[in-house]
Parts: sequence; structure tokens; C-alpha cells
Amino acid sequence: MLAAEASFEPGSDGFNAVLQIVQGVIHEGDAALVDYTRRFDAPDFNAERLRVPEQEMRDAHAQTDAALLDSLRRAIDNVRAYQSAIFVGDKDKTDSPGIRYTPIRRVGVCVPGASAPLPSTVIMTAVPAQVAGVREIAVVSPPRYQGTIHPVILAVCHELGIREVYRVGGAQAVAALAAGTRTIPRVDKIVGPGNTWV
Repeated sequence: MLAAEASFEPGSDGFNAVLQIVQGVIHEGDAALVDYTRRFDAPDFNAERLRVPEQEMRDAHAQTDAALLDSLRRAIDNVRAYQSAIFVGDKDKTDSPGIRYTPIRRVGVCVPGASAPLPSTVIMTAVPAQVAGVREIAVVSPPRYQGTIHPVILAVCHELGIREVYRVGGAQAVAALAAGTRTIPRVDKIVGPGNTWV
């Protein structure tokens, strides 16, 4: 057993810390999100900054280097082409017995971003969801010290037509997506890379 796994056994300090965060979000909602974001990411954070305004995403997109944007678009096209090729969904609409594929209504995407922004995470999680027919995609990413999400993550979200982005990360973001808060409606599935805390 790995040391990281052992530290998150039920009753361990790590397990109890995450449990406390999850319970805080369930019971206190946005107030807990703000508290944990101030503690772990951006000390001057407030509830009004939880959701990223669409204008901020448009601005980030407009200010992204053209060569980088071109590379991101190629990556999006490649992932979309591959996902479309392997897509199993209902191709024939008939009344005959068989398997019916129904897209999930709402998906949450967790994107690392504070020290190492990963626009590839947005692409490799949101594009398959879009191909599958998911209508609502909510992205969470931890803010940097100044309280902002890395602009390249916002640019990719804008490029993909994702309008719901929140400045929150870690176990508190997963809890918010799972349980819902006043600002962040709950989702049906959560995807993205994780670590010991998520």
C-alpha cells in the first residue's frame, strides 16, 4: 500500500481533514468555499468572485497568443474527431429493443490551475462530454494568489462555449459540485485529474 493511500484510511488525519471540508461545504455552502479558498489559494477572496463572468473569459480569449490559440484549436479538433469516431450513442432511432444511450445532463470538470495550469484537462474532459451530448458543463479551477484563474484555462473554456466557470479547487470544489451550493448547482458526474485531496 502506498503511503499516500495509507494516510487517507478512514479515521486518519487526511481522511478527517477532507471529511471536515466536505461537511463544511454541505452545511455552509458558499461561505465554506470562500473560507477554504482564502485559506488555501487567495487570501482576499470573496463570494462575489466565485463565478467567473463571461466577459472575463472573452477577454482572456482575446488576449491569448494567436499561435497558442491555434495549437489549442488543433488539439480540440483532434480530440473531437477521435471522440466522434469512437462514440457509441444512439445512431438509429427505432422502437426495437436494445441499448439506449442517454447523455448525462450536467457534468463538473475539475481543472488544476494554481501552480500548473492544464488547458489540456479542459479539452480532454469537456470535449468528450460535448460529443456525448452533455448540455451543461461546469468547470472548477483553483484561483491563483490574486484570485484569478489562469487566462489560458478561461480562453479554452470560451473556445469550447463553456460559460460556467468557478474559482474554486480542491476537495471543496468536488464537494460543491457533488452537493451543490447557492452559487454552484450540483452536477451528475465529476471528472478530471485528482490527487490525495481530490
